[in-house]
Amino acid sequence: MKILYNYATILNYGGFCSQTAAIAMARDQIGADFDPNLVSREAVTSVEAKLLVREAIGEIAGDQQSLLGTTSDAIGLLFFEVAKFAIAMKDQNSLADIRSAATPLADMMAPVIARVEAGDTLLTHQVKGEANVIEEMEQRATQVATVLQSVQSA
Repeated sequence: MKILYNYATILNYGGFCSQTAAIAMARDQIGADFDPNLVSREAVTSVEAKLLVREAIGEIAGDQQSLLGTTSDAIGLLFFEVAKFAIAMKDQNSLADIRSAATPLADMMAPVIARVEAGDTLLTHQVKGEANVIEEMEQRATQVATVLQSVQSA
């Protein structure tokens, strides 16, 4: 990771460091005429770049526990509503019955869709790409399942 002062590299640090650590290292390099607001970091490796992005997400969107809580809330709500929809659909005989069963879920999701389409809400899959999100989900699910499988068979 490069430590920069006023956009000029002053130190090459071997690995990731926090902004606080970068400021301390820059202070040691610069001395008395030092402005901590002029210190920045630049990733050298893809791992460092990923850590910088995660750090920024944590500062802006919330810590890992908050993000996990929001994800859990969203998945729980989605699971519950899809389950209700499936139960409501199970015994429907006509198109009118199907429309009626779909109405509560459609009514709940319509404002979300409208905000996304208007650009007021941005979803992560729109930035990462749907194929990338699916690939990442499949990889992580397989990795977790493999670990669980090995523990169960041990």
